[in-house]
Amino acid sequence: MDVQFFLNDLPRNDFNQIFQLLEQFERSIAQNCACKGLQPPPHYIVGVPGSFYTRLFPCNSVHLFHSSFSLMWLSQVPEHLDGNMNEGNIHIGETTPLSVAKLYQDQFEKDFSRCGTKNLSQVAIYMVLTVPGRKSNDMFHAGGMTIAFELLSKALHTLVAKGHVEKGELDSFNVPIYLPSADELRQLVQKNELLDIGDIHIISTSWNPMDDDLGPAVDGAAAAQAAGKSISATLRAGMESLIMSHFRESIVDELFAVFVRNITNHIENVVEMSSLTVISLSLQARQ
Repeated sequence: MDVQFFLNDLPRNDFNQIFQLLEQFERSIAQNCACKGLQPPPHYIVGVPGSFYTRLFPCNSVHLFHSSFSLMWLSQVPEHLDGNMNEGNIHIGETTPLSVAKLYQDQFEKDFSRCGTKNLSQVAIYMVLTVPGRKSNDMFHAGGMTIAFELLSKALHTLVAKGHVEKGELDSFNVPIYLPSADELRQLVQKNELLDIGDIHIISTSWNPMDDDLGPAVDGAAAAQAAGKSISATLRAGMESLIMSHFRESIVDELFAVFVRNITNHIENVVEMSSLTVISLSLQARQ
């Protein structure tokens, strides 16, 4: 059996870097197969630039679609979220009005129902969707991700106090990410009527990429600093282009230096680190 992989991301993604890693991937596959006395299957890998909120493939052209940590990104900042409606926050924070949180929820429902799953169900037979989310229906508490956004917001407030960022710039900056609950996803899929749910798994994992598993707070200042830098690098990879386009490139290094201090202090002072909730759904298109 021949296998073809389509790697999709937005056009601004560095596909060259991904393609350079394929040589390492090929060696890994060959070694794993050799250990088992097998020949690697013929496989071909191509890049597909574009938003998954648009049509990317012909009908019934993909057997298995896997989305990893993508569907939490909204197609846009929530409709009707203007000016200083979310003053002092960059996401759904403790002081965010319920009406603003509802705008985030409504935008996610529109994107998930009208664009993403409709297009995917016409293209793929099976789907596995892996998305960071939350355990409860409380939109204001999504574990580690909520804390990360709160601490990044705090770092921006520090830059405002220093005069390096205008308060109006902060108040008008809203991260287009929504962290759904498993119940929300289940209801949206059922409402969609194009897909059947196989399984839903809720996984709690550490939001520190350096951790192998969940555990108590990191011991020692050096370890906390290393964890803070690791979390900061991960968040920066996803957020840098947004921050540069809304503010400017010149604040990025200073902003994440302040964020490292914030997250390091948080790690040193909590009894137990909050977890990152990941929801995995396996779906099948209705025939």
